[in-house]
Amino acid sequence: VSFAFLAMAISPRCLLSSSKFHPLLDRSPSPIATSLIWSGFRCLHHCSLSALAVVPLSCRSQQLLRHPCIPRRVASCHAAVPDPAQPLDGNGTGALLQRRGEFDFDLFTIGAGSGGVRAARFAANFGAKVAVCELPFATISSDSTGGIGGTCVLRGCVPKKLLVFGSKFAHDFEESQGFGWSFDSEPKHDWSTLIAQKNAELRRLTGVYRNTLSNAGVTLIEGRGKNLGLEEVGVKISPKGAIEVDEYSRTNVESIWAVGDVTNRVNLTPVALMEGGAFAKSVFGGIDAKPDHRNVPSAVFTQPPIGSVGLTEEQAIEEFVNIDVYTENFRPMKATLSGLPDRTFMKIIVDVATNRVVGVHMCGDDAPEILQGVAIAIKACATKAQFDATVGIHPTAAEELVTMRTPTRRIRQNYSQASEVESGHAVTSA
Repeated sequence: VSFAFLAMAISPRCLLSSSKFHPLLDRSPSPIATSLIWSGFRCLHHCSLSALAVVPLSCRSQQLLRHPCIPRRVASCHAAVPDPAQPLDGNGTGALLQRRGEFDFDLFTIGAGSGGVRAARFAANFGAKVAVCELPFATISSDSTGGIGGTCVLRGCVPKKLLVFGSKFAHDFEESQGFGWSFDSEPKHDWSTLIAQKNAELRRLTGVYRNTLSNAGVTLIEGRGKNLGLEEVGVKISPKGAIEVDEYSRTNVESIWAVGDVTNRVNLTPVALMEGGAFAKSVFGGIDAKPDHRNVPSAVFTQPPIGSVGLTEEQAIEEFVNIDVYTENFRPMKATLSGLPDRTFMKIIVDVATNRVVGVHMCGDDAPEILQGVAIAIKACATKAQFDATVGIHPTAAEELVTMRTPTRRIRQNYSQASEVESGHAVTSA
């Protein structure tokens, strides 16, 4: 799970003054809209407020307006936002930077999660003047607390895996007896120690992210981001509540972008990083970049863990019709001495027409670590012949991925005609 964010230039027509908020500001934040970005942010203290940008940095209007970094009146200059498909100026910066003098910030990001931090840092490295707004840090999130790093770092991926590490020791203690280890008493676990250690690591990580932004020259503002009522400003929202975007992560409103889970494309932290980086490159770096959502690897950190990249068997049947499926189901070497009933399962899916490996899946120890490497081969369109020609590392579970020679299933035309093929290994279909 990752924090997502939305990028926005000064174009929504909302009224705002130093004494009164437009009603859109009083809307409750959407649970899916976790970051917002403003591209172009002009401070006009003495001007006609004909088209104003809403600046949702605090849950209290007076708190927002008292913040020294926020102008009391923010007006639109109708800043031109570059078309990502068109070449930008030759000095490597986006067209927005040509109007630097007119704005307090070239980019304003609400939500310092994975995608928001990546976009802000990359944009700053391209020369943009960037600010990020995030809620104050707390180990448990609420309507008023969050923290730099976002869901993945502080509440999802990282603490989840730390807790999984902690839980696995019980299994390790049990396994160790088969290797000659004994204990005078049963190992005891202290939950409070684990949580204290986990929280200390989260504090360290949020500090690392804070320093990363600071070193990139990004202005950090702690406050509360608001949902501006995206439908009211014309942003298309899907029936499921996701923000609809094009291949460059731009919404139907010219100056608004969205990346990460808020778009409900591939809801993974590394994908949010990719999307945030592509956004910054396109808008501020003069690079025609768009995220590639094909063959994104993923993992489930259960015990044993699961790793996956490419198409499932069902997806491959639908896309290619004729496929070969290779499977292995075996007892890992460690279990031969531990005596525990552990198993490892692997599956390789091949498009018959091209011999290309279109999917690899694994359930067993170290599956995520193994599949990250395999993902490179899948991204490079490796063939089954190239897998077969690869020398394995022995003894490892991973070597089984390059030693499967006989298909378990040959699927031709439709699934009902699938044929089970005996191999020299235990055959298990999944």
